[in-house]
Amino acid sequence: CLRRTRLGEARKGLQELQPADVVDPSKPENQKKYADTLQQPKEPLDPELLKRVPGVKTFAPSDKYIDKVFSNPPRQRAAGVDGVTMETWSLVYHHGGKEGCRGLVKSIWYATVCDECKKILCPIRACAFYKDDTRERIRCLGIGDSIRRLACRCGTLEMQKSSNKLYTSMHPT
Repeated sequence: CLRRTRLGEARKGLQELQPADVVDPSKPENQKKYADTLQQPKEPLDPELLKRVPGVKTFAPSDKYIDKVFSNPPRQRAAGVDGVTMETWSLVYHHGGKEGCRGLVKSIWYATVCDECKKILCPIRACAFYKDDTRERIRCLGIGDSIRRLACRCGTLEMQKSSNKLYTSMHPT
């Protein structure tokens, strides 16, 4: 579909589109397949891993990159469990909520979000699709909360140059 669209054959590309074959979550056999795809931790994390390390500064995106992301959020993306879209967060940001949104993004990055807020931000909306025509294997998608995805976008945008340099330059062996 995308190949045809890039070649200027958008109509033919649209004709090739097929709706996704969504898994019916009410059937017990599908619930088992879905549960089998989840990777659950075998044991809780060691508390030592969660302690702050002296001399290491926690990263959070700067206001410049938060402004950039909230000024032009991705359009028509799926909403999270709460039903709030990225466009809605952009409206909140531009109509009096700038400092609140900046603080929320930074608290997500600093991992200082209170437990009550985590109950709102952490759940994901799960969707499952069949991978094959025989309807045996499924592929699960987890759609996170829109503010959490925007916060991640702010940080990755700011780290983009250093990440590109890290992943595209030669390293000593």
